[in-house]
Amino acid sequence: CAACVQCSFCQVFQWKACFQQHLDECPQACQCPGCLQHVAKDGLTAHKSTCRGFITCRFCGITVLTGEIAAHVAICPKAATCVGCHKRLAADGLVAHRMACAACVQCSFCHVFNRKACFQRHLDECPQACKCPGCLQHVAKDGLLAHKSTCRGFTACRFCDLRVLSAELAAHVAICPKAATCVGCQKRVAADGLVTHRMECTACVQCSFCQGFQWEACFQQHLDECPQACKCPGC
Repeated sequence: CAACVQCSFCQVFQWKACFQQHLDECPQACQCPGCLQHVAKDGLTAHKSTCRGFITCRFCGITVLTGEIAAHVAICPKAATCVGCHKRLAADGLVAHRMACAACVQCSFCHVFNRKACFQRHLDECPQACKCPGCLQHVAKDGLLAHKSTCRGFTACRFCDLRVLSAELAAHVAICPKAATCVGCQKRVAADGLVTHRMECTACVQCSFCQGFQWEACFQQHLDECPQACKCPGC
């Protein structure tokens, strides 16, 4: 009969004009979501392996709709994103990729890979690093003291040997507990060498009454106030 057609899935004859509706409702058939063709229900899995509407994920091997492959790859549990180039790649090959990726750089302090464009910010926030206040270079936190011993941004105090910022050396010397100020020339000298310095300082003069050292320019005033001396009212 020219008006009949037999369903290849359930073998039942149907009116040709309504055959498409039958295919949609046939209990032995289903529509492939990839190519939209009707296939046998028990053959759908095999059909997907060759259907152009499906594609296999290169990471996990799962077959997904071609139009949804990008969304799947973005969340595939066997894939990972490179922090540098942002490409998705096999998770078990991520380390090897980062070592060769031109957009990645590995922190020498915490050994974490970072995007090269953001690496400076990482160094500022890295829990294993700190910025040397002398040279402003990043160094390992546990190596800062050793770094200071050779850093050009620090200078050792000549009195106490403490290494301080070069820009702050003068302020340190002014209050260094192992230094003292000569009353004559106003220079800071080693505290244990102050007496010797005063004996040789041309700006100092020693009072013969109280034995104290005074600034030469103010010596007359000292004599007038010295507790061990007095002015003879006669001469």
